[in-house]
Amino acid sequence: MSLPFRSLTTVSTGGDVRGLNDLYDAYGHMIGHRYSIAHGVATDAPSDFANISVPGACATIFRNGASDFVMSPNQQGLDLVIFSVPAAGATLSYAQGGKHAVAASGEAIVHATDKTLVGKSSQTGDVTAIALPRQKLKERVASEDLLTLSTLTADTPSVGLFLGHARNLLGLAKVPDAALSDLISEQLCDLAALAIGASAKAVDELKEGASLAQARYQRAIRYIRSRLTDPALSEDEIAANLALSTSSTRRLFAQNGTSLARSIRNMRLDLAASHLADPRHAHRKILDIALDCGFLSLSAFYVAFQARFDTHPTDMRPDKAAWSN
Repeated sequence: MSLPFRSLTTVSTGGDVRGLNDLYDAYGHMIGHRYSIAHGVATDAPSDFANISVPGACATIFRNGASDFVMSPNQQGLDLVIFSVPAAGATLSYAQGGKHAVAASGEAIVHATDKTLVGKSSQTGDVTAIALPRQKLKERVASEDLLTLSTLTADTPSVGLFLGHARNLLGLAKVPDAALSDLISEQLCDLAALAIGASAKAVDELKEGASLAQARYQRAIRYIRSRLTDPALSEDEIAANLALSTSSTRRLFAQNGTSLARSIRNMRLDLAASHLADPRHAHRKILDIALDCGFLSLSAFYVAFQARFDTHPTDMRPDKAAWSN
């Protein structure tokens, strides 16, 4: 690539810029492209983009973006491959270099930055874009032709792992340091190569390396968080979501210095502790909070809470003097 900066940027219409055209100008100036929005496209709805850039990767989510636009070749000489993901319920349609590709929710369109791109969406909404250096991907894929305009379908687990890891990058609250930035870039390139079609040599190296395992671990953590309040959440269910056996899923957590059961319990306890300390939940009984966080009994909750935090749940209340067990 390499992107010339590390930054975390958010720009909104009506605040930082006047309208959608200005928003695209600001975004294009930052990443090195010129954008033109088709005539007749509504440009007065509130829109914004959030971008996180490190030297080896760039991720952006564009909210209420243009449904019909043209993107120029990169003006800064950056040779990138971009993965564009449509919002839920939307469909992207891109044309570039004589090719045409369509992606629905959960899928992604792969395209380059060295040729003009014509993009359309079936509706305005969120579009997520992940940019990675072509040179790094060339070293990992079976053929450079795989880096031209194409669609990554949602029926391959590696596609979901790659997109999930990219969402982790967008979820960072601050720009990572240089070491973590390099790790993120390498992991995204590894997973992107698997999603696109890695070379036989790269597949062997990737499966032996840490990137795939770490992506699966992060996917498991995201899934647990999404189902945290369900007391019926099971190890088998989590393993099925990862397309792994239960024993392999347990090994995955063991490699990260914990166990699957402990991770679930600790995340539930952390959620309960945050509710107990939140004045907005001050009217609720401890039993109700415990049950809502996935615990089956108050006694089990008390024992686990004391073991994790070395204090009683009542002591977490904003005004503990007003509470009893």
